[in-house]
Amino acid sequence: MTETGDFSAGFSDGLRTGLANPAEDAQGIFRAALDAMSRPGTIITLNQELAPPPPLGTATAAILLALADRDTPVWLGTSLSNPDISGFLRFHTGAAVTTSPGAAGFAVTEGVPDLPLDAFSLGEDEYPDRSTTLIMQVEDLSSDGPIVLTGPGIETGIEIGRRIQIGGVAKSFWSARSNLSALFPRGLDLFFCSGNRLAALPRTTTAKITETGE
Repeated sequence: MTETGDFSAGFSDGLRTGLANPAEDAQGIFRAALDAMSRPGTIITLNQELAPPPPLGTATAAILLALADRDTPVWLGTSLSNPDISGFLRFHTGAAVTTSPGAAGFAVTEGVPDLPLDAFSLGEDEYPDRSTTLIMQVEDLSSDGPIVLTGPGIETGIEIGRRIQIGGVAKSFWSARSNLSALFPRGLDLFFCSGNRLAALPRTTTAKITETGE
């Protein structure tokens, strides 16, 4: 089910601040998102000015404004499901907000989703790109953390893998994500966002916790 109606309903003029230079900024964000996916676990800082309605973060909003459109319904987690955010996304992207996670092109949560990961679309064997892209707002992102990433796009050397710290994501999430690997090429691609920073984990990336998780 999707929300319809007046694009401007439910949010004030002060919350309509999108990208200052929509075409140019969206291209820059698209390139940054592509770079993040091609180099999993690399933390990228976005410099575009953006003032989304809270608690929607800057990097999260930037990804959606650059990538979402009328053909990619957006599902919002409970803490993000409010008229200001729904209206902001409809106004700037034309994307409908859906209450069905399996129908979403993008799903946005604060922290770990309160749904099983397979509640989202994992794509099809013939069309794996028809899966949901999950955007998780997290407490912090930093390098050299306890999560070791391996797979395509990650250089190997004396120390195998790339390390990252993703704050507030419980160890159980990584176990649930690992369980999806048996379904490849189906699966979920992930963006982790904190403030104006982002990192990506495509479904081809393996994550291993090397220290005690939450």
